[in-house]
Amino acid sequence: MALREQLAVRFLRRRIISALAAVALLTLAPAGAAAAPDPSSCASFRNVYYVMDLPAGYWPAGAGPVGVEYIFTVVDAAGNSFPFQNAHYFQVDANSVAYRGNVLIRLFSNFGMLADGSVDFDVQSIRASQPAELMVQEFFDKGTNVALDTVIARTFRNGQWGDWTQLPQGPSTTVCAPGGNAHFGGLFWQHHGWAQ
Repeated sequence: MALREQLAVRFLRRRIISALAAVALLTLAPAGAAAAPDPSSCASFRNVYYVMDLPAGYWPAGAGPVGVEYIFTVVDAAGNSFPFQNAHYFQVDANSVAYRGNVLIRLFSNFGMLADGSVDFDVQSIRASQPAELMVQEFFDKGTNVALDTVIARTFRNGQWGDWTQLPQGPSTTVCAPGGNAHFGGLFWQHHGWAQ
C-alpha cells in the first residue's frame, strides 16, 4: 500500500474513533447534561421588553426640546430594589430624517432605521409625524426572576413633564432567537415595526 493510501486510512480510522468516543461520552453522560447551555452562551440569557407606543403627532412641532425620563427598578432575589434613573432630550424638527417604522425612545439614546436599512443609534431629532415607542430592554440570566422589575416613564413636551406611566412588561424571550440581542437589526425589524 502506498504511503498516501496508508495516511488516508490512518486519518479515517482516527475520525471514526473520535466519533465513536463522542457518542460514548454523550451516552454515558447524565440525562440533560448534553442539553445544558454553556453559562457564557446566549442560550443562558433572556430578555424582556417594556414598551409603550407614541403615535405620530405625539411630539409637538417647533416647541423646543422634548424628552423622556425613565426609572427602571430591578428587584433582586432578596427583595432589595435598585432603581436606575435617566432622562434625555431631543428635538422635534420638520427637517429631520424620516425614519422607517418606529423610532425607539430608549433609556439613554434613541434608535431609528434609515431609508437604506442602516440603523442610526443616536437619533437627535425626529419629525412631529414620526411614530415612536418608549422602549427599555432588560437582559438577564434565565434563572433570574424579573417578575417584580418595573419601568415607569414620563415625557417632556410643551415645556412640562407629563404624568408617570408604567410600561407593560412583555414576555421573556431568548436572545438566541431570530431578532435576538446578538443582532440588533433583526431584533428591531421583528419587534418594532421596521418594515422591509
